[in-house]
Amino acid sequence: MYVKKGRKLTVEEVFDFLKNQVNNVSDNILLDYAKQFVQVNKNLLRNKGVYGVLEKAPRMLDKGYHYFSIVYAENGDILKVYMPEIANLISAHINDKTYDIPRFCFRSNAVCMSRLLHATDHFFRFLASLGGCYAQIYLL
Repeated sequence: MYVKKGRKLTVEEVFDFLKNQVNNVSDNILLDYAKQFVQVNKNLLRNKGVYGVLEKAPRMLDKGYHYFSIVYAENGDILKVYMPEIANLISAHINDKTYDIPRFCFRSNAVCMSRLLHATDHFFRFLASLGGCYAQIYLL
């Protein structure tokens, strides 16, 4: 896993940033998202586990989307990044049609490059824009 180290983030500063960027989302939801960003950043700073999980691959390798989730550990629990209200900010995909992929995931239709990198790049660029780490994670 490649990690470009950033600085330690606080929940308050991430919450304030999200509050300025997003309208029509409750403070409780934004606070939960801020906590997720801070925990992912903390795990990256400590070289702890942050991974991608392939949720679904297309039937034909070079046609269709690969769907991924980002998972991380917190207090002995494995959690998925779940931020549907700010999906546009982090280039995530909201699934409303089928049940064979999660409602919230990251997707890629890239060819000849890492699909996981392509799918999760915007999430980690957003984290880096907050002052946190940028990472290219491994597939679990």
